[in-house]
Amino acid sequence: MVITSNIEVPHKRRNKILKKKLRCGARLFHQSNIFHTQSRKGDFNRYMIYKVNVVGTLRLLEYCRRMKVPRFVFASSVAVIFTGKELVNVNEDYPYPDEREYFCAYSCSKAKAEREVLAADCPALRTCALRFRGIYGPGEPRATDRAAVCYFHTEPKLHHLLSSQYMGTKLSGYRERSAISVP
Repeated sequence: MVITSNIEVPHKRRNKILKKKLRCGARLFHQSNIFHTQSRKGDFNRYMIYKVNVVGTLRLLEYCRRMKVPRFVFASSVAVIFTGKELVNVNEDYPYPDEREYFCAYSCSKAKAEREVLAADCPALRTCALRFRGIYGPGEPRATDRAAVCYFHTEPKLHHLLSSQYMGTKLSGYRERSAISVP
């Protein structure tokens, strides 16, 4: 099951929906609803970003524990380690930057949420975080347009380098399903 935190749903109704969806044995892939703060409009409401990315994630982790959901996959972002410095051959062991180094509230909140998800990992609730890059696809014109501009304004011999910058929705969905189905 894929679920997104949605703070617009009234509290009682949200609890009812989560209880219904998170039956014993369910698996959860969590995506936050704050998208594309690259426009910087999202940065103006740090409280909302924090509430969706951190508080929403903590709420879902708690529900998963209560409902005995065995797996929780968090849709994270490479922004959790990016500060503007070039990153070459980094892996999951690369340290999180200091909170003051992040460019925006989105990156900082995703890092906080990712740390909480990874810290929650235990035999009863296996957790992991997938650090996606720019996901694009139908219904998301800004990232799709950026991916196209990068592709068409880059020399053909460099096109293979762009494959690590953007990810289509079909590939991200495949990665989500793969992470959830791991025994």
